Amino acid sequence: MRSLAMFSQKCPLCGCEEIRRSHRRNAWETLLLWMGIKPMRCRECYNRFYMF
Repeated sequence: MRSLAMFSQKCPLCGCEEIRRSHRRNAWETLLLWMGIKPMRCRECYNRFYMF
């Protein structure tokens, strides 16, 4: 499940603050990175989401 977490340093699914940067999967995510949108992953529930 992917979501967009704006300005929050928490996982939007479980609310955990233990998050880390996730690897880019494709060219679209590279473009998002250039726009300042980073893929992140929760260390607790492994949810993958995007953050500004």
